[in-house]
Amino acid sequence: MATTTRPLLLSCDVEADTEPDLPKQPLSQKISTWRGTFGYKPSDESSVTKAFKDAFYDLKFFGKPHKSNRPFELSLVRQVLWVSCWNLSVLGLLIYLCLLPLGFSDEESPCQPDGEFRFGGIDRPGRFDWWAPRGFFQITLSWGRLSFGTAKLIDVIWDLVLGRGGQTLMALVSWRVFVEYLQLSLITKPAAYSTVWLIRFQKDNSALATWRLAAGFFKVGLASRKVMCFMIWTALLILAFPTFTSSMTGYTPYNKAYVNSTSGKLIQFPSIAPVASSTELYETCDEWEDVNNVQADCQLQRDVSEYIQRYGFEGKGGHGTKHGQKSRFRNKTLEWPPLNVKAFYLPNSFYWNWTANHTDSASPAPFNPYPNSSALTFLVEEDLYNAKDVQAEGICQPIKNGESIEYQWGFSFLQLFAMVVILHSWSIGLVVL
Repeated sequence: MATTTRPLLLSCDVEADTEPDLPKQPLSQKISTWRGTFGYKPSDESSVTKAFKDAFYDLKFFGKPHKSNRPFELSLVRQVLWVSCWNLSVLGLLIYLCLLPLGFSDEESPCQPDGEFRFGGIDRPGRFDWWAPRGFFQITLSWGRLSFGTAKLIDVIWDLVLGRGGQTLMALVSWRVFVEYLQLSLITKPAAYSTVWLIRFQKDNSALATWRLAAGFFKVGLASRKVMCFMIWTALLILAFPTFTSSMTGYTPYNKAYVNSTSGKLIQFPSIAPVASSTELYETCDEWEDVNNVQADCQLQRDVSEYIQRYGFEGKGGHGTKHGQKSRFRNKTLEWPPLNVKAFYLPNSFYWNWTANHTDSASPAPFNPYPNSSALTFLVEEDLYNAKDVQAEGICQPIKNGESIEYQWGFSFLQLFAMVVILHSWSIGLVVL
């Protein structure tokens, strides 16, 4: 007749149950042995006298740690320090990644982390959406200007050291915590032999071992169902950790921003300059200004602002200008009509009223006749481009160092953020466990 088989159960009482029935030592004999061990022998003293002696003995050594406990205490302190440093580091990295999309960056190039050219104007630079799903497999958080060989070497070292090394370290730490919990769980509830073998002795994090561990939990679980789910989740995380670390890193070409001109040339983005106004001189100027001289540019803009302040925009004349009156520009006398100065976008009063006093908070700010920022215009070679034209003709191209292209190495922001959240959850789970 066939008999039903049941899973072999283990508990902490197995050894106690299998011990032979030995004669129990009387309590008085145990006390005598203990007294002899610590230096004084039992006598025929009364129980009251013994109680006072015991109390005096305890008070004598109160607050003095035993020498054998010092290594344990130092080990415990080291563990607490390591765990605290690890959790604080992961938490700090998580806070940094949360603040990064808010725009705390010094990068002013319109080339976005995904390699796209986005430009909305000086006051409204192109913003990159760090949380867009399309950037999950793109290297959006990168650094350096490296050769291809250097970037590839860094990527291989990352996969070996952080990928495989991190997997080994996570397995050692996790299984040590699991063994400690298993010892506590066996006190209240027995476990299957396969579960004890996988956690206590085999300590394997392969896919087959994870499947056997989950199957053992379904047959005879541990004391807590939540802990069983956490153990299975941790085993799967350790198994997939090298794949995650390799997927979230990579290298991408180092790009620089250019703008296509009407002549077909690529003009570097820093070379294009915003234009505040244009002036028709009617051949009244005898010499050209050096536009590459920053001080000359500022002086020219100041002179134009002073001229506008006296004679107005678009040759209409100012409030105090009479018809037929001559005007004066840069120490030169000009015949009527005044210069036709047309403005596009003026960010502040320096461009039309440079003598305005802004130190007095009670005085109102000067009226801005051209406040529309969408009319912002740039000079590309000899042509005028508005912000939409710059966006349409802008492009990001890789930078070459000699004959080779330079690269940057980094992470996918979304994958790195997800991995940091997972690692923080894993760390908190082990601490709680």
